[in-house]
Amino acid sequence: MTAYITNPSYAQSLREVADLNENLAKIVQKISNSKSKHIFFDALSKNPTEFFAKWLSSQKRDLEVISGEATRGGGEDASGEEWRKGGKDGVWGSENARQSVNLIVGSSPKK
Repeated sequence: MTAYITNPSYAQSLREVADLNENLAKIVQKISNSKSKHIFFDALSKNPTEFFAKWLSSQKRDLEVISGEATRGGGEDASGEEWRKGGKDGVWGSENARQSVNLIVGSSPKK
């Protein structure tokens, strides 16, 4: 084992693997960015008016959160019918809701 580890070609192989790993990470990041751009422009092309209305609303909420002026965590309108629906298919049965509750419960002070 020592002979293998001290072999200079082993160190060179490790460097090559590290370089390949770094290049792969860059490629994956570029693909992710490209996919995000594609989703953005695809949604824009399907219904520009509605897209801009939702996008501007989202940007406004983000700005409220960043500036500390957000109400209820972002000023979202939670009065729609989807917020009233229960069960597995409702908002409250989703994985996001479960994870959020776990975070809140997990971060609350212990008595």
